[in-house]
Amino acid sequence: MNKVIRILAYLVLVVAVLGVGIRIVDSVRFSVARPVDAKTCNYEGSWESESAPMVKGRILAELPLPLPEDEPFTVKAFVYYNVTSLYRAGSFVPLQMEGFVSASGTVSGDNADDPVNLPPRITFKSKGGAGGDQTIDYVSTADGQFTRITGGYRSSSPYDIGTFTLKKMR
Repeated sequence: MNKVIRILAYLVLVVAVLGVGIRIVDSVRFSVARPVDAKTCNYEGSWESESAPMVKGRILAELPLPLPEDEPFTVKAFVYYNVTSLYRAGSFVPLQMEGFVSASGTVSGDNADDPVNLPPRITFKSKGGAGGDQTIDYVSTADGQFTRITGGYRSSSPYDIGTFTLKKMR
């Protein structure tokens, strides 16, 4: 019985060391492979596919400050795929997107005396990709100062759906 416990303990230790090692390798790869154009990015975040297992990564984006409301703007972004991703492992993919911020609205329902203020809605759209047929639609919401942006995305050609978050770095 002691031998089985010792083997299980070693296996747990190996898995833990391997997990930490993979995180370190991924962090180093993200830092070393960061594109030169990404130095101007003012938002950083993460994304995760809901339909493709183990496909996730980080995002670097340059958004105009302050974000213009009710008029389109251009976003330069770099999508990083983790080294453990089954697709494009350890690589950055540059994206040009069109963004749009819809001002917050109010919802009163049956309570017109105390309406609920909705947060701003932010949409991003990207067309292109490797074959030129990919379209990615991002829909998100943010806090009042646009320091955190959270939402979801849907991609076609290839099909994917997932979530993302961005946090203002500077």
